[in-house]
Amino acid sequence: MNEDDALWRRLVFPSDYRNPKPAARYHLTVIGAGPAGLVTAIAAAGLGARVALVERHAMGGDCLNVGCVPSKTLLAGASGGLTFALAMQRVRAVRARLARHDSVERYTQAGVDVFLGQGSFSNAHEIRVGEAMLRTRRTVIATGARARMPPLPGLEGITPLSNESVFDLSEQPRRLAVLGAGPVGCELAQAFARLGTEVELLELGSQVLPQDEPEAAQRVADALVRDGVRLRLGARVTGASRTLAGKVLMLVDGSAVAADEVLVRVTDSGICHSDRTVQLGSQDRPLPLILGHEAAGVVERVGSGVSGLRPGDHVVGCNSAHCGQCLWCARGLPQHCSDKGQARADGSPRLFRDGDQVHAFVGLGGFADHMLVAQRALVRIPLQMPLDKAALLGCAVLTGMGAVLHRAEVRVGQTVAVIGCGGVGLNAVQAARLAGAARIIAVD
Repeated sequence: MNEDDALWRRLVFPSDYRNPKPAARYHLTVIGAGPAGLVTAIAAAGLGARVALVERHAMGGDCLNVGCVPSKTLLAGASGGLTFALAMQRVRAVRARLARHDSVERYTQAGVDVFLGQGSFSNAHEIRVGEAMLRTRRTVIATGARARMPPLPGLEGITPLSNESVFDLSEQPRRLAVLGAGPVGCELAQAFARLGTEVELLELGSQVLPQDEPEAAQRVADALVRDGVRLRLGARVTGASRTLAGKVLMLVDGSAVAADEVLVRVTDSGICHSDRTVQLGSQDRPLPLILGHEAAGVVERVGSGVSGLRPGDHVVGCNSAHCGQCLWCARGLPQHCSDKGQARADGSPRLFRDGDQVHAFVGLGGFADHMLVAQRALVRIPLQMPLDKAALLGCAVLTGMGAVLHRAEVRVGQTVAVIGCGGVGLNAVQAARLAGAARIIAVD
């Protein structure tokens, strides 16, 4: 336990504290020292009443210890660019500093008799705390609530976090699944996403914040997605288990999409000369093979490791996939990317028929009803773009880029003339710009 946590515990539930001798009779006994109980107790004492305050866990309740204070502090740290370690350190420091206001010491000095322990009614006017019997005229029950563990098969076996334990983390989780998109779930999902954790927020209902106005809920949902949270609405979790890959949640729809893959419903697909050469036997390809690499469609499912795509997005296939993370990709020169692989990390096939592997042409297989592809093999397009036109982007981009970078070998500072400004020509113009041409002349 670090210094801040030691101070916090000493203030809200001191281990050496001894309960006082009860008064003969109290005007008011308050059970629960959360925000409501604390305000009630100190206000009544200020009016001259004899007050007893009973707390079994920690003064300050959820708000100070596992709720508003740590969660808002974590969000602020994440928004300010702190690392996970520094953000959690700040959470503990702020909690310890504010704990003085809710401490046993402060309330005893205000004239409140504080009893630490479990309270139970002997009758309407007598409350037992340990060996002490409190006789009271009136009682306020302000015990609050706590998160209930969903009755899901296997959930307890994976030792899930709750809002009471998540702030005890000392190491940042690489991935985090949050069950329930109420206020607490949304808050934790956003905070951890901003800190760099891959977060998946699952909600059984049709919107986040199910008890709030749909328009407000949509604004929150949009903000979560912008911060990198993968949002899954209408997701019914049926169980949990541990696998070699880690902790896994099973959904009622039997989703089996791998972590960084996307399932796309193909709406339109063009046919290219490359497809014809394979069909005519001019290219040696393994069989059975699904042709098609000029495909557009709608995302139906995404894996837990996917960011930037969600169900309902419109996409086109890209048969020159790049990693998006290396120095070349970061500089806007993906043609130089050295990691263009689309295969699964474990080398396992994506598609089967009757137990045998089915191959997809250039990793896409756009002539099928659906494509199951690596995230990097897709590009999101505006919803207003016609999908039948968007499907033809693939080869136009590749041909235009290839003509400039490889066939013409355009270099920085050269002048480039592009004759014909159709799909290929426009992409040649863009490729010339990326190649650093000083002057580009387009003729059409």
